[in-house]
Amino acid sequence: MERDEARKEVGKAREEASNWRGQVEALKDQQRGLLEAVKTGRAAGTTSENDFSKDR
Repeated sequence: MERDEARKEVGKAREEASNWRGQVEALKDQQRGLLEAVKTGRAAGTTSENDFSKDR
């Protein structure tokens, strides 16, 4: 009985860890995009055609 409970808890912990890893990866991707936007002065994902700074 205790072993079954321990296995359930381990499964839950694995699921939570997997969820957290996914969230961390998503935040890393977002951070990369934001840093690139800051470096280039453009919004992430825009092209030079969409760059409004040259029109000013």
